[in-house]
Amino acid sequence: MESIGNITAGSEKTILRTMLTSRAFEEEICRLNDIHALHGTNHVAIGQEAGHTGLCFVLNEDDWIIATHRGHGFYLARTGDVEGMAHEMYGTKYGMCKGLGGSMHFSDMANHYICSTGIVGAGVPIALGAAMNLKYFNKKGIVAAAFGDGASNQGMVFESMNIASMRGLPLLFYCENNQYAVSSPSSRFIANTTAAKRAEGFGIASAVIDGNDVNEVISACLKAKEYILKEQKPFYMEAVTYRYAGHSRSDRLVYRTKDEEAPWREKDPISLYEKYLIERGVIDEPEAQGIRKEAFERVHKAYLSAKASENEHIDYEQAVAIGEGTWEGKYEKLS
Repeated sequence: MESIGNITAGSEKTILRTMLTSRAFEEEICRLNDIHALHGTNHVAIGQEAGHTGLCFVLNEDDWIIATHRGHGFYLARTGDVEGMAHEMYGTKYGMCKGLGGSMHFSDMANHYICSTGIVGAGVPIALGAAMNLKYFNKKGIVAAAFGDGASNQGMVFESMNIASMRGLPLLFYCENNQYAVSSPSSRFIANTTAAKRAEGFGIASAVIDGNDVNEVISACLKAKEYILKEQKPFYMEAVTYRYAGHSRSDRLVYRTKDEEAPWREKDPISLYEKYLIERGVIDEPEAQGIRKEAFERVHKAYLSAKASENEHIDYEQAVAIGEGTWEGKYEKLS
């Protein structure tokens, strides 16, 4: 793992803390699923923390992002709102979407998080529209559209690539290749060595990176953002990674073996980054354990708060008013 210039020790600790918070949040989701404390399905990105943490680290207040059904980590990395996300999982009125978004369909426009969407690939044309808005009104920033290797086969993704290239839009196509679309290995449905190769057909520059190396993700995304803003062209990034859990809570992973999983677990993004920081003297073992404990305790506290409020919902009339954009009611913020 190579170092990155101009990143302070404090920022490096924040990066580690963000990855650990994402891991803790989704491990708690899995635990709560097992005891049937959460309702509905959900999709976790355990093992992919370097990807969403590295991308969001590069984005600033002028930039926008839209993520997938596997979006908890993207939201936490973008906003740090552990409490709002936990309440959203329980459907309470204290969630960032007042409990109406749930695990897959949440939004936080105030923090430039356009949305997560459960429709595979659908976030890309939405991001395209946002990028058109930035260019048309001569606004600063870029839009990052996260999608998976399965979504890379969707026609609307290709259409978005064509339009973005033709119009010179500030759009980062961020493909997280976690090796599987549900149970189908990407090697069996991508007719090329990588999904990024397809960008060439639309005149879009691309890069394939190690999605488990957060330093490489940050470095590549910084270069991609600089390219987008300087050249006034989109860019396609493919971050190669691996999801430890199944596609969703009902997936028992019968389609892959422990032998396949083992090498990827040896490349765990959090363990790699912890080792990197310790070797460079940024942190020592006790501090690493302290950061890990802090992250897990914050997540646990947030879930306890959400559990205690699980019967506090907005009513039907308020929900309809929110949908129509006419509701003016406000709820107190969590302390």
